Amino acid sequence: MIRFGAKSARDKDDFSQTLTGRMLALASAHEMVMTKDKVDAADLDHVIRSIVEPHEHDAGTRFLLNGTTMSVRPQSISGLALVINELATNAIKYGALASEEGQVSISWDTEDDALNVRWEERGGAAIEAVPERIGFGSRLLDTTIVRQFGGTLSHDWRREGVVVSIKLPLTAILG
Repeated sequence: MIRFGAKSARDKDDFSQTLTGRMLALASAHEMVMTKDKVDAADLDHVIRSIVEPHEHDAGTRFLLNGTTMSVRPQSISGLALVINELATNAIKYGALASEEGQVSISWDTEDDALNVRWEERGGAAIEAVPERIGFGSRLLDTTIVRQFGGTLSHDWRREGVVVSIKLPLTAILG
């Protein structure tokens, strides 16, 4: 993370903030696993909330979460935490969370032996074009979702905000 993150950072402050966020996401995930006290799973809602909470307003209006109750195994928590943190970091830097009015809706459900996660941004600056630059964060998302979990990832670059769709096999994440 350090070597590749440094290469894709705009400057040292960008690198520091991004790396700090990734490390905090991993620390939060690690804490969930270590404090489960031999419990075999953690609630997905709890995993997501713990990662986005540092980016939330006092009123709790930046993130809207909606999903079915689902237990994920401890081995999946770190990867899921990195994915959610990376999406939040991108939203803060370039997307909906770059403005005070921006919101992110995160929803999930299961269908056909897969977990479907939808990350939908709105209220930020209008998207004029698909980003040309592929940074370390994009590669991290791809590596985690596709290679670690065997899932798929797609972006829909809408003018009003990006929609990210993630599909993960339940066998890769269920507790």
